[in-house]
Amino acid sequence: MNELVALDPGVLEGKSLVDLKRDLFQINREFGFANGRFIAEFPQAYERLWSEAYQALNSIPDGLSKQEVKKRLEEFLANLLPTNADYRDGETWVNNALLQSKQYFDAVISNSDGPDLHTFEQLLSGDIAALSEAGREAKLAATSQNYSNVIRPLVLASTELFIADRYFPFIGTNSKDFEIQEAIDLLSRLIKIAEENKRCKWIVIISDFASRREFSNREKEEKIKETISAVKKSTGKNTYCSLDFELEKGNHLQVIHERYVFSMKGCISFDKGLVCDGKTRKVDYETKSSHDATLHKFRKYMKAR
Repeated sequence: MNELVALDPGVLEGKSLVDLKRDLFQINREFGFANGRFIAEFPQAYERLWSEAYQALNSIPDGLSKQEVKKRLEEFLANLLPTNADYRDGETWVNNALLQSKQYFDAVISNSDGPDLHTFEQLLSGDIAALSEAGREAKLAATSQNYSNVIRPLVLASTELFIADRYFPFIGTNSKDFEIQEAIDLLSRLIKIAEENKRCKWIVIISDFASRREFSNREKEEKIKETISAVKKSTGKNTYCSLDFELEKGNHLQVIHERYVFSMKGCISFDKGLVCDGKTRKVDYETKSSHDATLHKFRKYMKAR
């Protein structure tokens, strides 16, 4: 889960548009948020490099093929995962990728020769050991560190991130102290991840806190402010990404699903929500159809607010 691959734009060299259409179909089917593994946006000019490589292809099939390839290329580029890996302009793409591979990449794909490289054909055939057991779901200990690592790709790729968690543990509630501290630590980690590329501007927690009758509205506001203040104490006040809460009654929250973390890019479901109690929990990326359904429910929820 969350495997990251560096893919050399040079693999397009010598390919026809017909071959490229076939290869992009397979890549799009196996990588992206619906699959839980990703192609890295490396370097940041990656989209331009791929577009240039596409334009340089010599084959001239019919116009329909060109449009199909363009559509699949756009889908491929939209699914790229941003990375902060350094890129030295004086070095080749391969050398740059190999320099960063230990810290960032599970595999480097290129048709160049090298002991630490894998070919494009190996990628398409599934013949890479580091990716052989990759999947869109995993079982792991429910801790703030593990959960932030799982959510990391969504934070880096999204402008807004939504956490739908009915029982999110606020400060001053009857949640266990260590669960409250883990929740604060999780939010702090997510905001720090957002600071890496300054793309995600809002992290919004959608909670059932409004239904809690043991607290007055004023008390609820105070507990939210306390929770936000605790996160800011950890992250600093002047962060690019801000934290917000949507308080809804349970029947409104059920319209979405109270155990999702999602954005316009993708959706992750969490067994038992985001309670970080250290127990082994299942997490998984939702399929594209399930993500589309979640966005539809979210729009319905926003309309009914």
